[in-house]
Amino acid sequence: MKKTVVLMMILSFVLIGTVSAQGMGFGVKGGLNMAKWTGDGVKELTDGGFDQKYLMGFSAGGFVTLPLGNTITIRPEVLYTQNGAKFEGSFLGTDAKMSMKMNWLNIPVLAVFNLGPVGIFAGPYFDFFLSGKTKIEMSYEGVSYDEEEDIKSDEVQSLNYGVIFGAAYGVTNNIDVELRYSQGLNSFDKEPDDWDEQLDGKYEKSDMKPSMIQALVNFYLKK
Repeated sequence: MKKTVVLMMILSFVLIGTVSAQGMGFGVKGGLNMAKWTGDGVKELTDGGFDQKYLMGFSAGGFVTLPLGNTITIRPEVLYTQNGAKFEGSFLGTDAKMSMKMNWLNIPVLAVFNLGPVGIFAGPYFDFFLSGKTKIEMSYEGVSYDEEEDIKSDEVQSLNYGVIFGAAYGVTNNIDVELRYSQGLNSFDKEPDDWDEQLDGKYEKSDMKPSMIQALVNFYLKK
């Protein structure tokens, strides 16, 4: 129900803006992500001897621009986005690597302050989980072990949210390059519904929030 309400609110906002705004523009965008996790769950891993590395991914999708005067623009976006994390370390003589790549439908709603060729923006985003994969690599005394498995939807919060801020520079009239940072505000780890899966009631939900540095290119089809 929460997921449906949020989607309806976002789509209603876009529809109202599209009908009422003059000079609406739209375009496509894409680029690279450098993702990490934040939160107490990450601290437990790093305190245990594991180092967190950036996980590389990408984003691609489209956007609409809704001008509110000469300097302010509202820019809803819909993106296919990859984020996650990667950890490396050793424990009792065993070298281990773990990566978790997650795919999301990412919907930011940004307010852009236009200062000539420079645009400064900020706003909330909403993430809807699509799929993911965990990969574990271990090595002990020359013996290697690799395992890869899908991340199940019931293991992840289906709706996540956070904030984005950044800046863009117009290299031509129709092309912007932008650098942005996003920080999740709720943990995507979901406590199992099945009591047996909670290790006889001893399951503790991990505090894991996604964060990303993104370098993106905006191509305006209409500006």
